[in-house]
Amino acid sequence: TFFVLGCNVDNYKSAVKNAHKIGCEIGNHTFDHKNLTEISSDQVEQQIDDVNRSVNKATGEDTTLIRPPYGAYNDEVMSVLPKPVILWDIDSEDWKSRNAQTVCEKVLAEVKDGDIVLMHDIYESSADAVELLVPKLKERGFQIVSVSEMAAYRGKTLELGKAYGKIESEIQDDPKN
Repeated sequence: TFFVLGCNVDNYKSAVKNAHKIGCEIGNHTFDHKNLTEISSDQVEQQIDDVNRSVNKATGEDTTLIRPPYGAYNDEVMSVLPKPVILWDIDSEDWKSRNAQTVCEKVLAEVKDGDIVLMHDIYESSADAVELLVPKLKERGFQIVSVSEMAAYRGKTLELGKAYGKIESEIQDDPKN
């Protein structure tokens, strides 16, 4: 799932369009990365609407989910957001190390089933880390899926007004099996 900044969509329209075309989920990360807890409800709505317009223009569809910058939200923000809020379980700290091997090692040391891993598409080292990480995760039996796919696989309906990190299964295994 790519959570995009609206201010970047026009400059990277073909990348957004291509990600959507190959089946990636496109989420909303606000127009220009403002902390939503520090602006008015009207400004929050504008931040989200502007991204949806840009993404819709590029892909023909609206964003599916919202990731608030800095993971910052409160009750007021949640009351105006039109999509479920997605956070993360593992911060790869790609923004800090900017080193593909370091990012890969950090994620592999922490990752568990159902985790959402935070990475940023603005660093080339993060793209390099994905190239290292995905095969190693697959070797360990992990599947790489979008947030919405993971929720669907786990029988979970993502609801408005709630924030999600790890997506736990709603379907309990029968202990007899």
